[in-house]
Amino acid sequence: ELSKAIGADPAGVEATALSRLDNPNADVRLFAVYSLAETASSAAGIRALVGLLEVSDITERVLAAEGLVRRGEPDGIPALIAALAVDEPMRGAEPPIQDWEFARDLLLTITDQDFGLSSAVDAASADVARPAWEAWWAASGRSLTWDETELYFRSSP
Repeated sequence: ELSKAIGADPAGVEATALSRLDNPNADVRLFAVYSLAETASSAAGIRALVGLLEVSDITERVLAAEGLVRRGEPDGIPALIAALAVDEPMRGAEPPIQDWEFARDLLLTITDQDFGLSSAVDAASADVARPAWEAWWAASGRSLTWDETELYFRSSP
């Protein structure tokens, strides 16, 4: 079980995940990205997550973004904002969730912003909020501070 392995040897899981990111099997690669998002603590792990923000698979991008933002790395936020327009199921997610829903929930959890996103009921309504999120990121993204106690990004005044 992955959760047991992560608890027992997170560095080992991270190393194994890093070695499997280029696997041609999409399921193996997805499992590696998920595992890395859960365990990345080394510089190599963080660099790999940043690199995964450029892959074509939306689920892999969103998982990499989650791994980054959960560690106080804001580089994942633009990928989450872009995913608000994606009405596809996240591969391998149990229970099933759409990419836009995952991105919405994470953005609302890790920031002190909303821009109408909390009322989004589908990808189309989430996409309506996307331009405001993009403008916020352009204006304040690099000045965000990570609140280690509350585990979210605060916008600087």
